[in-house]
Amino acid sequence: EQGFGKDDNPDVRKSVAHALYGLSDTLYEIEQYDDAIATYEEVARRFSKDGNPEVRIVAAEALFQIGDIYGLFKRFNDAIAAYEEVDRHFGKDDSPDIRYWAANALLSKGDKLEASGAGNDAIKAFEELGQRFGKDDSPAVKMCVDSALRKAKSLRSLYE
Repeated sequence: EQGFGKDDNPDVRKSVAHALYGLSDTLYEIEQYDDAIATYEEVARRFSKDGNPEVRIVAAEALFQIGDIYGLFKRFNDAIAAYEEVDRHFGKDDSPDIRYWAANALLSKGDKLEASGAGNDAIKAFEELGQRFGKDDSPAVKMCVDSALRKAKSLRSLYE
């Protein structure tokens, strides 16, 4: 990364993004969670606006992983904020593979709301996902929508 981090070559940027992401994963695996989050944040900061969708997808997944780490420690507000950031940056991306991460982030946001005891807010989050991505023709996005709508229906029966 030090020698190639500022290179404009698309293949080099892709390699650097993957290398940083791999470092983040390694830090996570050895339970260096703060350093993993910082490195995932660096991936997102540097590559979320890249012109290459193969690079942007790495940034989207990095932001998503931040939410998952916060969720592990029941830091639900931080997890939700991270998932909202994924949606904010990538929810309208042209690439269905990248939109998947936004849809999955909204699904995870609903899960964290439910886990925190905010069932009605979880229902709203799941239904918002259905409204926003319900017409998306990507199979992966459709899977998120279907899961969210099932969860919303199940929660509605508990909260009514």
